[in-house]
Amino acid sequence: MATEVHHLDGNRRNNLPGNLLGLCEACHALEMWLEHDADGNPTDPTHAWNRENRW
Repeated sequence: MATEVHHLDGNRRNNLPGNLLGLCEACHALEMWLEHDADGNPTDPTHAWNRENRW
């Protein structure tokens, strides 16, 4: 059962239906772990946090 929402583009402010994916808590934790390095920074260079104008 989905209990958490994952933002596919990494932007928490983008709540368009096509950007949201419902996941269980364990799957969401795994997804976040796979997408971030040991310091918690996104590994994908196109992730919203790595963009010059992210907000």
